[in-house]
Amino acid sequence: MNYIFRCILDTKEDIIRDIRIPSSADLEELHRAIIKAFGLPGGELAAFYRVNGQWEPVDEIPLMDMGLEGGKKEMKDYRLPDLFVQTGDKMLYVYDFLKYWTFYVSLLKIEEAGTGDTAPAVIFSKGKMPGEAPERHFESIGEQPGGEDPFAGEPGFDEGLDFDEGLDPDDFASY
Repeated sequence: MNYIFRCILDTKEDIIRDIRIPSSADLEELHRAIIKAFGLPGGELAAFYRVNGQWEPVDEIPLMDMGLEGGKKEMKDYRLPDLFVQTGDKMLYVYDFLKYWTFYVSLLKIEEAGTGDTAPAVIFSKGKMPGEAPERHFESIGEQPGGEDPFAGEPGFDEGLDFDEGLDPDDFASY
């Protein structure tokens, strides 16, 4: 099985990558696939955050345990099916806590694996990455005015996107 994730950078522009990754992968492999898909340099700390329906963080899953909370599970300890059970399941991903690149990650589709589908791959790309991390739009991770969902009104994977027209910025959190 393969998972297809939509990853959206928290910025005013539409910067989106859809990533196909084997369901046998762990969260650390998804982390590496995201930084590669968005052209980030690697080597920085990062974390995934389980979220509620309003994208408010419920639990942090760090790249590595820094010993502050004693024995916290790391990304490598979670297989994707442990966290993503059905389409629409979502998490926040933050890369580089000094620059604070923030991404909305949602499971778009679970599909049968084809031959040659053993490595993560970008299967859709929209928008150019900025040279610097965008300004943080919210005071804390997941805090959004009105609890808006960045995926609200966005077409699903099977519905396809009109690549010529792009996405309507009003479908995302207001800035």
